[in-house]
Amino acid sequence: MSVPEAESVTERTASRRRVALVLGGHLSSCPRAIKEADALAARGHEALILGSQTLPAISEIDGALERRKPWAVRHARLHSWGAARRAWTGFQRRRARAAILEGDFSEATALAAFAPWAEFHLREIARFRPALLVGHTLPGLVVGWIAHRRFGIPWVFDLEDFHPGEREGGLEEPENCVAHAALKAALPTAAAVIAASPFIAAAATKAYARNDFAVILNCFPSEPAASAVSPPSARVSLAWFSQTVGLDRGLGDALDACARLKGDFDLHLRGSCSTETALEILERARRGGFLSRCHLHPWGPPDGLAATLAPHTVGLALETGHPPNRDLCITNKILLYPLAGLAVAATRTAGQQWVMEQAPDMGFVYAPGDAAALACGLQRWLDDPAALALARAAARRAAETVFSWEKESRKLLALLEGAMA
Repeated sequence: MSVPEAESVTERTASRRRVALVLGGHLSSCPRAIKEADALAARGHEALILGSQTLPAISEIDGALERRKPWAVRHARLHSWGAARRAWTGFQRRRARAAILEGDFSEATALAAFAPWAEFHLREIARFRPALLVGHTLPGLVVGWIAHRRFGIPWVFDLEDFHPGEREGGLEEPENCVAHAALKAALPTAAAVIAASPFIAAAATKAYARNDFAVILNCFPSEPAASAVSPPSARVSLAWFSQTVGLDRGLGDALDACARLKGDFDLHLRGSCSTETALEILERARRGGFLSRCHLHPWGPPDGLAATLAPHTVGLALETGHPPNRDLCITNKILLYPLAGLAVAATRTAGQQWVMEQAPDMGFVYAPGDAAALACGLQRWLDDPAALALARAAARRAAETVFSWEKESRKLLALLEGAMA
């Protein structure tokens, strides 16, 4: 199969400005790709995002988001698959991963193991005829690798997470080993590679013998609605967000710390939350004496999130540091809180320690699991609203000068346009 021949000089010129971004899931679950597409569109390029959808509720958020954007989206709609097809796909996935562990990394095994819907994406790529493809997550890695092999399209991989470290156990853990095999096979063919933190870049350089990883932080564009830091307040409003609310994400520290606090505060948790998890959180809040001040909010679109967070005063970045990827990565939280004008309380992982060292006045760090230390830091802000106001102002300055998507996007565009050339 090959890319259809262009029919005119004009069309060939346009094709050199087309960029396809391939995701492994829902559009609204990948804010980094959204920002990349926005930057490409603002530069005058034509962007197409290829995603896949499994959950109808999140698909509705995807639809609302894409209607506001100047670029196109095509979805493989997996939630429409019947039970028999899903079962057969699951069986093929398990068999393909077993084959990869035995050393068989071919197009067929890669597609079955990571992206069984990818022929839909490859057809869309052949139709769109991009000058460049950008892969996100392991399914995007596989599609980029195969599109390059089939069509000769140059491609870039964006390593937001260190996938062979997403589970404990190193390469003795089968899922880590399969991820490692995919990266080892595909990365040598990429025109350029991006990492979302210096520690991910270092780990990938060591594992894959490429020393050209470009570190592009996952910062966020400025939002006018979130640009003003509210004045000092006697009330401390603690905020935490994730697409999924889970107690394995460091929230136990927050719940235990809140039970120790004395003063006027609220705890706001935002994300999709199972009934079981919600009941456990509320029960712990009841036992800690702050049930009326513990609030659960649903997940929403990623754009506008800084404005949603802006009414709060403190952002909680509570990574545990396990598995290894959570130590290496720099999460969306710790870069979005400063943009919203929130002081930051963060666990001391490698990635988060590095961020806080770039702007130490915007908050404090503590050892994961040390709820007493978290409570001590928060209590200082409860007792001294002026100190909290200074930390919030420092956070906002850091968002404007250090953690600026406008600055990071210029690096991104230079890299992508270089790959297109």
